[in-house]
Amino acid sequence: MPGRRPQPVDPDETPEALLAWKLRTLRNSNGDPAKLDDIAAETGIGRSTLYKAVQGRGGVPTAATVSALVRAWGGDEAEWELHRDATMAQVEGFRFQRAAFDREAALEQAELDAIPVAEFWGMVLARAGELAAWSIVESAGAESWDFRATRGIIAIALYIVARSNEVPATQVPVGDLLPTLILAEKAFEKHAATALSLCGHHLVEGARQDPVAAQWDWLVKEWDPHAPAGYRWDGLPRAIARGTRRPAVDICLSSARAAVSLALIAEREALAPRTRVRVTGGDFAGKVLRLEHPAWRCVPSGKSIVDGPPSEYMVNLGTKHDFRCEAIPAADLAVLHD
Repeated sequence: MPGRRPQPVDPDETPEALLAWKLRTLRNSNGDPAKLDDIAAETGIGRSTLYKAVQGRGGVPTAATVSALVRAWGGDEAEWELHRDATMAQVEGFRFQRAAFDREAALEQAELDAIPVAEFWGMVLARAGELAAWSIVESAGAESWDFRATRGIIAIALYIVARSNEVPATQVPVGDLLPTLILAEKAFEKHAATALSLCGHHLVEGARQDPVAAQWDWLVKEWDPHAPAGYRWDGLPRAIARGTRRPAVDICLSSARAAVSLALIAEREALAPRTRVRVTGGDFAGKVLRLEHPAWRCVPSGKSIVDGPPSEYMVNLGTKHDFRCEAIPAADLAVLHD
């Protein structure tokens, strides 16, 4: 039965593959190279062992294996012993680097796991406050119901992403937050509740010991607009939707979304909402309109926003089109400076 023909080898794949590629080059330089079956029969080295050596698989071949191949194919055994030793040193170096990387990653994860929930949540809340400051609700004050609700929603989304990716809150890219906040109110509420439960939080009404569960309880509870002034809205000033009982997660999800979008606009150097533009191409060419917001697109996994500035913007078409918004390519928009 004829022996297997070795498959192509990429010399850039691994050090072992490079050595295999060099052995094949030596074999091909010989006008009448000995076959692996013949080398195996002559040396007593298994054919599968020889095959792995010229395939770059199964680790670095032994010195005896390399010598057998080199001798059969007319190479300098002393020279090839150096090639083999250099390959072994490179592989060992990679193993050392990988072990060091694994130790460092394990240490970072251990440090992250060692952070108490309250401390981790404090870092999340601080980052969420910075992001919420991009929203117009900041005008109501950092101690307002509006701002606290917006910050809380961002904090929940940030906490879920940070825990999911096993990174500190400060290392979560802004573009990783927006996909969660783009969800509709009920979809966001269901997603967040499921994710928090998977993180080990018991979402029961009146939660107090767990700061994450307590924040979620505050966001999903209803508010009595007719409660006494000192108790209404937890005694906080409130500017939006004052006459409704609806929970903060319904009222302020759009504010949280807008705040994170504004932060991403600044980071990506995109055009800001309300920017006046002239449309230079397409069905609305020549019209002067205003931007509503970027048409952010998610990567295929849905877990992040595509890198770089937005390729399209949602543009308000004005009164003649009942203020309908249309996605227009960024390349078809020229900014007008008042």
